[in-house]
Amino acid sequence: MELPSSWMRNNIKYKEESLISFSYLICDMIDGKYLSFNLKEVIVDSKLELYTHILDKPLNVSPYFNVKKSITSVNDLEEYLRQVNSLKVCRGIVIPDINEYENSDALVIDKRNMTMSQKSEASVLNKLRSNDVAKNQCDVVQEILKASHCKNSSGRRYSENWLMLCMLLYMRSVSGYNLYP
Repeated sequence: MELPSSWMRNNIKYKEESLISFSYLICDMIDGKYLSFNLKEVIVDSKLELYTHILDKPLNVSPYFNVKKSITSVNDLEEYLRQVNSLKVCRGIVIPDINEYENSDALVIDKRNMTMSQKSEASVLNKLRSNDVAKNQCDVVQEILKASHCKNSSGRRYSENWLMLCMLLYMRSVSGYNLYP
Protein backbone atom coordinates (compact mmCIF):
# COMPACT_ATOMS: atom_id res chain seq x y z
CA MET A 1 0.00 0.00 0.00
CA GLU A 2 1.32 3.43 -0.95
CA LEU A 3 0.78 6.24 1.56
CA PRO A 4 0.71 9.95 0.71
CA SER A 5 3.89 11.86 1.48
CA SER A 6 4.58 12.48 5.22
CA TRP A 7 1.93 9.98 6.38
CA MET A 8 2.72 7.22 8.89
CA ARG A 9 1.08 3.89 9.62
CA ASN A 10 0.78 2.39 13.11
CA ASN A 11 -0.71 -0.91 14.21
CA ILE A 12 -2.53 -0.46 17.51
CA LYS A 13 -3.98 -3.06 19.84
CA TYR A 14 -6.87 -1.65 21.89
CA LYS A 15 -8.38 -4.18 24.31
CA GLU A 16 -9.25 -7.10 22.03
CA GLU A 17 -9.45 -5.11 18.81
CA SER A 18 -6.72 -4.46 16.27
CA LEU A 19 -6.66 -0.99 14.75
CA ILE A 20 -4.58 0.61 12.04
CA SER A 21 -3.88 4.30 12.37
CA PHE A 22 -2.74 6.46 9.46
CA SER A 23 -1.57 9.87 10.60
CA TYR A 24 -0.08 13.02 9.18
CA LEU A 25 2.27 14.25 11.89
CA ILE A 26 3.64 17.78 11.88
CA CYS A 27 6.28 19.39 14.05
CA ASP A 28 6.37 23.03 15.08
CA MET A 29 8.24 25.28 17.48
CA ILE A 30 6.00 26.77 20.17
CA ASP A 31 7.51 28.98 22.88
CA GLY A 32 11.01 27.84 21.91
CA LYS A 33 10.20 24.11 22.14
CA TYR A 34 9.59 21.60 19.37
CA LEU A 35 6.18 19.97 19.60
CA SER A 36 4.60 17.41 17.31
CA PHE A 37 0.97 16.52 16.85
CA ASN A 38 -1.36 14.76 14.44
CA LEU A 39 -2.77 17.19 11.95
CA LYS A 40 -4.85 14.50 10.22
CA GLU A 41 -5.60 10.95 11.28
CA VAL A 42 -7.61 8.07 9.84
CA ILE A 43 -8.23 4.98 11.97
CA VAL A 44 -9.42 1.68 10.49
CA ASP A 45 -10.94 -0.86 12.88
CA SER A 46 -11.32 -4.63 12.43
CA LYS A 47 -14.74 -4.14 10.77
CA LEU A 48 -13.11 -1.85 8.16
CA GLU A 49 -14.91 1.18 9.55
CA LEU A 50 -13.16 4.53 9.26
CA TYR A 51 -12.71 7.19 11.93
CA THR A 52 -11.32 10.46 10.62
CA HIS A 53 -9.88 13.16 12.89
CA ILE A 54 -8.53 16.60 12.07
CA LEU A 55 -6.54 18.11 14.96
CA ASP A 56 -7.96 15.47 17.32
CA LYS A 57 -11.53 16.42 16.44
CA PRO A 58 -13.75 13.91 14.63
CA LEU A 59 -14.60 14.84 11.06
CA ASN A 60 -18.20 13.69 10.67
CA VAL A 61 -20.02 15.80 8.11
CA SER A 62 -18.55 18.29 5.74
CA PRO A 63 -20.24 20.04 2.82
CA TYR A 64 -16.90 20.07 0.98
CA PHE A 65 -15.79 16.50 1.56
CA ASN A 66 -17.51 13.11 1.43
CA VAL A 67 -16.61 11.44 4.73
CA LYS A 68 -16.63 7.68 4.36
CA LYS A 69 -17.76 5.43 7.16
CA SER A 70 -16.19 2.21 5.86
CA ILE A 71 -14.05 0.73 3.10
CA THR A 72 -14.14 -2.46 1.08
CA SER A 73 -10.65 -2.61 -0.43
CA VAL A 74 -7.12 -1.31 -0.12
CA ASN A 75 -7.70 0.87 -3.18
CA ASP A 76 -10.64 2.54 -1.40
CA LEU A 77 -8.40 3.25 1.57
CA GLU A 78 -5.61 4.69 -0.61
CA GLU A 79 -8.09 6.96 -2.39
CA TYR A 80 -9.63 8.08 0.90
CA LEU A 81 -6.20 8.88 2.38
CA ARG A 82 -5.38 10.96 -0.72
CA GLN A 83 -8.64 12.87 -0.26
CA VAL A 84 -7.94 13.49 3.44
CA ASN A 85 -4.38 14.51 2.59
CA SER A 86 -5.69 17.10 0.13
CA LEU A 87 -7.95 18.74 2.76
CA LYS A 88 -6.90 22.27 3.68
CA VAL A 89 -6.80 22.95 7.42
CA CYS A 90 -7.37 26.53 8.57
CA ARG A 91 -4.76 27.54 11.11
CA GLY A 92 -6.85 30.49 12.31
CA ILE A 93 -5.82 34.08 12.68
CA VAL A 94 -4.57 35.38 16.01
CA ILE A 95 -4.24 39.04 16.88
CA PRO A 96 -1.29 39.05 19.34
CA ASP A 97 -2.41 42.13 21.28
CA ILE A 98 -5.82 40.82 22.31
CA ASN A 99 -5.22 37.04 22.04
CA GLU A 100 -8.48 36.32 20.24
CA TYR A 101 -9.36 34.50 17.06
CA GLU A 102 -10.34 36.90 14.31
CA ASN A 103 -11.73 34.19 12.05
CA SER A 104 -14.72 32.77 13.93
CA ASP A 105 -15.96 30.91 10.83
CA ALA A 106 -12.96 28.56 10.70
CA LEU A 107 -14.02 24.92 11.00
CA VAL A 108 -10.74 23.69 12.44
CA ILE A 109 -8.09 25.80 14.16
CA ASP A 110 -4.49 24.70 14.56
CA LYS A 111 -3.21 23.83 18.06
CA ARG A 112 -0.38 26.33 17.67
CA ASN A 113 -2.93 29.07 18.31
CA MET A 114 -4.56 27.33 21.28
CA THR A 115 -2.18 28.59 23.98
CA MET A 116 -4.36 31.57 24.82
CA SER A 117 -4.47 30.86 28.54
CA GLN A 118 -0.67 31.01 28.76
CA LYS A 119 -0.37 34.07 26.56
CA SER A 120 -3.21 35.99 28.17
CA GLU A 121 -1.73 35.79 31.67
CA ALA A 122 1.69 36.92 30.48
CA SER A 123 0.30 39.69 28.29
CA VAL A 124 -1.98 41.03 31.03
CA LEU A 125 0.86 41.09 33.55
CA ASN A 126 3.18 42.78 31.04
CA LYS A 127 0.56 45.43 30.37
CA LEU A 128 0.09 45.97 34.11
CA ARG A 129 3.85 46.39 34.61
CA SER A 130 4.19 48.72 31.64
CA ASN A 131 1.42 50.92 33.08
CA ASP A 132 3.13 51.07 36.52
CA VAL A 133 0.32 49.35 38.42
CA ALA A 134 1.15 48.70 42.09
CA LYS A 135 2.69 45.33 42.93
CA ASN A 136 -0.10 44.25 45.29
CA GLN A 137 -2.69 44.99 42.60
CA CYS A 138 -0.64 42.97 40.08
CA ASP A 139 -0.60 40.09 42.58
CA VAL A 140 -4.38 40.21 42.88
CA VAL A 141 -4.83 40.16 39.10
CA GLN A 142 -2.36 37.27 38.83
CA GLU A 143 -4.29 35.26 41.44
CA ILE A 144 -7.55 35.93 39.61
CA LEU A 145 -6.01 34.67 36.35
CA LYS A 146 -4.65 31.54 38.02
CA ALA A 147 -8.01 30.79 39.61
CA SER A 148 -9.88 31.33 36.36
CA HIS A 149 -7.91 28.64 34.50
CA CYS A 150 -8.88 25.71 36.71
CA LYS A 151 -12.09 24.25 38.06
CA ASN A 152 -12.33 22.59 41.43
CA SER A 153 -14.02 19.27 42.15
CA SER A 154 -17.47 20.74 42.77
CA GLY A 155 -17.52 22.35 39.31
CA ARG A 156 -17.04 25.93 40.45
CA ARG A 157 -14.34 27.90 38.73
CA TYR A 158 -13.20 29.60 41.96
CA SER A 159 -12.52 27.89 45.27
CA GLU A 160 -14.37 28.90 48.42
CA ASN A 161 -11.14 30.28 49.89
CA TRP A 162 -10.60 32.52 46.89
CA LEU A 163 -14.18 33.80 47.02
CA MET A 164 -13.74 34.56 50.73
CA LEU A 165 -10.54 36.50 49.97
CA CYS A 166 -12.35 38.48 47.28
CA MET A 167 -15.18 39.31 49.68
CA LEU A 168 -12.71 40.43 52.36
CA LEU A 169 -10.84 42.53 49.82
CA TYR A 170 -14.11 44.13 48.75
CA MET A 171 -15.08 44.83 52.36
CA ARG A 172 -11.70 46.45 53.08
CA SER A 173 -11.79 48.72 50.05
CA VAL A 174 -12.40 52.43 50.61
CA SER A 175 -15.35 52.47 48.24
CA GLY A 176 -17.16 50.01 50.49
CA TYR A 177 -16.95 52.43 53.40
CA ASN A 178 -18.32 55.33 51.36
CA LEU A 179 -21.81 53.90 51.81
CA TYR A 180 -21.71 54.60 55.54
CA PRO A 181 -22.45 58.19 56.71
